Amino acid sequence: NLAQEADMSTEEFEDFVYNACTQNWEEKSKELDKIIKIMSKGKIVKITGEDTDLTFSIHKRKFIKGNGTHNMPDGEVFSAPVENTVEGHIRFSFPTIYGGREIDGITLKFKRGKIVEESSTKNQDFLKKILDTDKGSRYLGEFGIGLNPGITKPIKNILFDEKQNKTIHLAVGNAYQECNGTNKSAVHWDMIKDMSKGGKIFLDNKLVYENGIFLEP
Repeated sequence: NLAQEADMSTEEFEDFVYNACTQNWEEKSKELDKIIKIMSKGKIVKITGEDTDLTFSIHKRKFIKGNGTHNMPDGEVFSAPVENTVEGHIRFSFPTIYGGREIDGITLKFKRGKIVEESSTKNQDFLKKILDTDKGSRYLGEFGIGLNPGITKPIKNILFDEKQNKTIHLAVGNAYQECNGTNKSAVHWDMIKDMSKGGKIFLDNKLVYENGIFLEP
């Protein structure tokens, strides 16, 4: 039961879903266009925050908006990092479910694009097993920014959680070709970081986003 997973009553959960989905998507779409415009101006992304210092290139990669036309709920922009450029480490904030198992407290360390160290506070063996699935599963396939103000907390359902306002997500594994991503894998696993308390995104060393909010250009 989705409501139980989310620790909510059925009524609370209905309200939550309703708020996540009923937005002025036309307005939201324009807002997402502005964010894509900001993000498309740079080549190097740097993400900092709690236990996090990660950089990667998005040169010649395309940002796509989730503006309510294909997915509900929606409200994100996403792209594909240049596969071999990811350097540094990141700690994710929320538990994530993959293959029916819950993994929490995930930290990943990257060198030349590849995950060279991984740890989690729960189900670490399973994390390692999934990352060892194939050649592409230790590389990133997606970088996304969650921008849905109706989604205010994680509910262990990736369709909602990756759109949560003031978060970013990275997916290990398969990349979206429409973003010009090239990584191939049987895995596409989104992991989410809360950016609301001290999280920052820099673009070509310029601060563009802080505490979950884009700064006016």
